[in-house]
Amino acid sequence: MPGTLAHWRDRLSQARQRFRPHLARTGWSSLDAVAGPFLSIAVSPLLLHSLGSHGFGLWAFAAAVAGLGGLASLGVGVATTKYVAEDLASDRPQAAIETTRAALSIVLSGGLLLIALSAALAPTLASTAFVRMGTVGEVCAALVLGIVLLATQEIDGVFTGALRGAQRFDFAAQVELAMRVTWVGAVIGVAWLTRDAIDTLMASGALTVLKAVVKGCAAQSALRGRCMIPTRATTPMLRLVRFGKWMWVQNLGGLLFSVVDRLVVGAIFGAADLARYSICMQLAQLVHGIQATALQPLFPWVATRAASPQSLSAAMLKRTAVVGGLACLVVPLGLVAVTDTVLSLWIGTAFAQENSGICRILIAAYGLLAFNIPVHYLLLGLGAVRFLAAINFAAGTVSLLASLLLSPWGFSDFVLGKLLFAPLILLNFVVLRKSIQ
Repeated sequence: MPGTLAHWRDRLSQARQRFRPHLARTGWSSLDAVAGPFLSIAVSPLLLHSLGSHGFGLWAFAAAVAGLGGLASLGVGVATTKYVAEDLASDRPQAAIETTRAALSIVLSGGLLLIALSAALAPTLASTAFVRMGTVGEVCAALVLGIVLLATQEIDGVFTGALRGAQRFDFAAQVELAMRVTWVGAVIGVAWLTRDAIDTLMASGALTVLKAVVKGCAAQSALRGRCMIPTRATTPMLRLVRFGKWMWVQNLGGLLFSVVDRLVVGAIFGAADLARYSICMQLAQLVHGIQATALQPLFPWVATRAASPQSLSAAMLKRTAVVGGLACLVVPLGLVAVTDTVLSLWIGTAFAQENSGICRILIAAYGLLAFNIPVHYLLLGLGAVRFLAAINFAAGTVSLLASLLLSPWGFSDFVLGKLLFAPLILLNFVVLRKSIQ
């Protein structure tokens, strides 16, 4: 008996030593995931009170424009994570630095191009497509500021990708949390003092630039090299684009599902409906966003092992996909049950009574999507990026078209179209099974 106990103590100690790094990375990634959405949720009622429904609608409009960032970067943020992880696993630290510099060059070029285009096209778009959002002047300002936020966030995304590829989820989370707390204080203060959405967006842009600079310094420290200087080297750029172009297509599908729909709501229904839709979306996206960020260590972990002589166990991959997916359903099921209470405490009883049905539909849509998180990261790490791009784009297109077809029957029917995204991407499980056979 003593020998048996000693044996199991040794096994437990070995297991702790083996999984401690993975648990630590997941813990920091989870903190990173929780901080952003919950701070945004804390800010929303204060902004709604300070800016009013119209001003908050303009804020939500600019945030939706900024959410189109994947279009500017050709998907190089995720590609940076993949190749930095592979380069460091292959003991090529200088290649990891060059990868980060090449990614920075790509996002800078795309961001500057979009800023120029938005400045030229903003008056036309404001007076035609988004005439329900407000005056031409304020819509133009919100549109251009949204693009500036987009470009800055993509630069931040490159440095975040480099930190994650270096397995420094702790570093990334610490910087993100500190800068987000600063951002919250500044944005709330400016909104309360000025009562103006455009001034608040300008403050948000300034803090976003500062966050990108701090994140870049953190990436330089982690990679032990100067990665904040763009490069003209074409070889690392082409490597990033070859992988990133499929991520771009995949991101486009996600944008159709969670960003373009907000722009469509603003164009069809106006600023007030966009304000309430954005608030409900914040709550619904929690059930997917937090868990997706928390499980991000799966991607570089699989990518690293796939690039090394170590083999990946088929049984382990299957268990991770299925058990992990089922675990991701717990949060959305619980949130659906308490939607009325959460909305009442967060925004107010009147808002909850009017919008709880819409919020439940959105939570269900993102909850079904959350079931797909583990298998998505596993396929990404195994290199099945073309399939992921195709299925996400198809699902996003079907979802948006369904919402547009339902829009003549009203705002609530428009929201129902989002339920069609998740069932299509369950094909990921079929492809994973074929990939590991």
